[in-house]
Amino acid sequence: MCSSDLLFSVVYITTGTPVLQPVVSAVSADMPADSVGIQTGDRILEVDGIAVTAVQSDIIERIELSAGHPVLLTIQRDGDVKLLSVQPVESGDGYKIGVSFGIEYAPTTLWKGVVDGAKMTGASVGSTLKTIQLLIAQDVQFRDLMGPVGIVQVVGAQKLGAQLLAMVAMISVALGVFNLFPFPVLDGGHLLLLGIETIRNKRLSAVWERRINQAGMAILLAVMLMVLFQDISQWSMRADQLR
Repeated sequence: MCSSDLLFSVVYITTGTPVLQPVVSAVSADMPADSVGIQTGDRILEVDGIAVTAVQSDIIERIELSAGHPVLLTIQRDGDVKLLSVQPVESGDGYKIGVSFGIEYAPTTLWKGVVDGAKMTGASVGSTLKTIQLLIAQDVQFRDLMGPVGIVQVVGAQKLGAQLLAMVAMISVALGVFNLFPFPVLDGGHLLLLGIETIRNKRLSAVWERRINQAGMAILLAVMLMVLFQDISQWSMRADQLR
């Protein structure tokens, strides 16, 4: 993961540390926020009467832990203050209302940039593992996966700069985590076989080792072909989203 640490650190040092702002930057269609009339540019001042000081803990986490009960948002819009009751809906890893927040970049030091880069690598690892968990639980559909064609399309749409470096770093983390998955032909699979051999105190026969690796390769190729097909079939839709 050293390469991703380096890339994330370069991003933080050159652009600053990203800080979420309590200002709505996007509203998802047909989600609770859209239904009650929350708009882009709205500033969330309070959640259930408690002032917002940090977006993650005071807005996002409170909504995720709401268990679907309505939350009262104090909104500032064009100088006016409004009270809106929103009922979050369950969405995979918690409850959401369907909004994204703006980001401002705060200047940082060299050392803090390195530390934040390492933290971001850890967060990306956690996010990748969470995605795998949701995929196994079928909360995320197989069609939502992005393969090499999709990656090339998304990366190609990015301008040279910090955002591209951050995306490359996240892809590097995802590939690194996937490579450690305990599946034949991957490094994680080799480690698993070594562990089994250690427990048995006896090495697997060359024939069985070859069969296991061949079966793993066949399954991996089949999955790659399925992802590739999904990538190609969604090219036009993804192109529209990237415009």
